[in-house]
Amino acid sequence: MTGHVPITVPVPLDRESHRPLPDAARRLLTDCLGRQAPAITYAFLHSDGQASIFAEGRADVAASWSIDRDEPLPLYSMTKAITAVATLEHLARRGLGLDAMVRDLVPSFPFRRYPVNVGNLLAHTSGLPNPFPLRWVHRQEDHATFDDGAARERVSSGLRADPPNVRYRYSNIGYWWLDPVIESLSGKPYITALAEIGLPSTTAYPPNAHAIGHIRRFGLLRAVGTIALDRWVLAGSKGRWTRMQRHHVDGVAYGGLLGTVAALVPFLSLLLSIASGSAGPFLRQALIEPRRLAGGRTIPMTCALHVGEDFLFKEGGGAGFHSELRAYVAQGCGSVLIANSSEIDVKRILSRLDAVLMDEPGLSAIGRGLG
Repeated sequence: MTGHVPITVPVPLDRESHRPLPDAARRLLTDCLGRQAPAITYAFLHSDGQASIFAEGRADVAASWSIDRDEPLPLYSMTKAITAVATLEHLARRGLGLDAMVRDLVPSFPFRRYPVNVGNLLAHTSGLPNPFPLRWVHRQEDHATFDDGAARERVSSGLRADPPNVRYRYSNIGYWWLDPVIESLSGKPYITALAEIGLPSTTAYPPNAHAIGHIRRFGLLRAVGTIALDRWVLAGSKGRWTRMQRHHVDGVAYGGLLGTVAALVPFLSLLLSIASGSAGPFLRQALIEPRRLAGGRTIPMTCALHVGEDFLFKEGGGAGFHSELRAYVAQGCGSVLIANSSEIDVKRILSRLDAVLMDEPGLSAIGRGLG
């Protein structure tokens, strides 16, 4: 594609170059420990390229292990931001645009009644449905032999799609089908295609993994989980928490990657670099410009991220973990938080934390009125 410069993921910063968290930010985080989540991990990327990292709390409320900042945790739907960047990069390398037709790239694509392009999948305007996904998980011991493609085809079988570009409708199915799109564009398996361009690509828990997810023992999600989740996912209760068995999402491209906040700092830096135009106009526009439907209405979604107030973001949530990453494009900053509790209010906490850490005067208004 004309003007495209292949993306380069920055090298992770070593620990010695990290900037300490301000006391006010550390107090905000420690005040949430135990109440909103057993453990919280957080990273803030400053405009000068340095990062501040926090990782404290209990990896498992039924054990004595502290959270390890180097242990990868489930990213759930934050995976979609990584999948989106990989898709855009491989489109650009092939000289293709967002109007590339999915069925031309993936002949097995089952939703053939209407013409769906890659941009539709990326921006959730494909018309594809979003059936309830809580049971789309498998055991850790089954992951090595799990057939992701067969699961995708099984879930998609019998589903019907609406016309594309008529309305915004969030769809895990749509991002699941970006897996074979990336494979077609790159000629490599999805994970290999991510790894070869330096994007986060971890899918396996380390042998010494200790962190597990939690939901409130007497909360609404506990009641929902009893009905919606397979029984093996619930791993017993301790105090105010119900523990969640370690698991994998059926659908790596929409929610199956693992990562740490420290490892995601280079990805945040890449997002900001793309937004500045370093990779060329195609990736920049796709990353930061909100999409329009056929009727002209603008939706709060780019081809990679959701549009917030003064930032772009992607949230992730699943059985026992909650997370969000943000890119403050105008300020050149970014942040990411991952906690081992489903109910933690990541949006509220990030708004308060990021306001404390912003270097620019006046940006503390982001966190006002949050209590």
